[in-house]
Amino acid sequence: MAKRFSETKIWEDIWYQELPLNWKMVWKYLCDKCNEAGIWKVNFKLANFQINAKINWSDMDKFLNKGKLRINKQGDVWIIVDFINFQYGEKIFESQHAFHKKIRKMIEKYPTNDRVSDRVLVKEEVKEEVKEEVKEEVKEEVRIIEFPFLKNDDFSKTFNNFLDMRKSLPKGKATKHAQELILKALHKESLPVAILMLEKSIMNSWKGVFPLKDNEKPGHNYFTNAQKSTLESFGRWKERMNNENKDV
Repeated sequence: MAKRFSETKIWEDIWYQELPLNWKMVWKYLCDKCNEAGIWKVNFKLANFQINAKINWSDMDKFLNKGKLRINKQGDVWIIVDFINFQYGEKIFESQHAFHKKIRKMIEKYPTNDRVSDRVLVKEEVKEEVKEEVKEEVKEEVRIIEFPFLKNDDFSKTFNNFLDMRKSLPKGKATKHAQELILKALHKESLPVAILMLEKSIMNSWKGVFPLKDNEKPGHNYFTNAQKSTLESFGRWKERMNNENKDV
């Protein structure tokens, strides 16, 4: 036999005092015959038989919902709005107990703006959001460990600019897998070279990154061969002149 709490103070409630006898019986009947989530599967014929009265069920709102919503009609089920709070208390919304999870799952099927199920749904959604945020934070930490350049502000800014540039291209948005492949390629180079590779791709609207030529790398003097030859000749001439001055 199922057992549940009963509100003994209901007899002092003006609403209940003013109910016709048959509707007092209906309220007690619903509280006893609903399932553990406060949901009663509508069966007027059986209810009439068990209450031993012919109830005009179309009057339900007039009597049971007078002054406040107590019964929420959801198609072929009626739901006692405050049943879960009364039977289990607020902790049911946080509890990880298997039975409480079962109750929450049962009422999630019937969300409305007037029911406790909305609060359950919101709490569950918030929990899921928090879980997703934690997962993303963990993923980001793992990503930074795997790709340490991301800790560098200049690199991160340039990499984000590169991703934004890609988004502006037709079918250019980089998937997470594509981003990882690009980061792996960049981490084969030094940090300054990696930044220059990104900048070059941005300037040329390239979807990928490519190795720099020797004359494009940091620290390289950008003189042509002819200029280099001239500088070398100038250096030799200057050295000769210095030696001649010493001899004088």
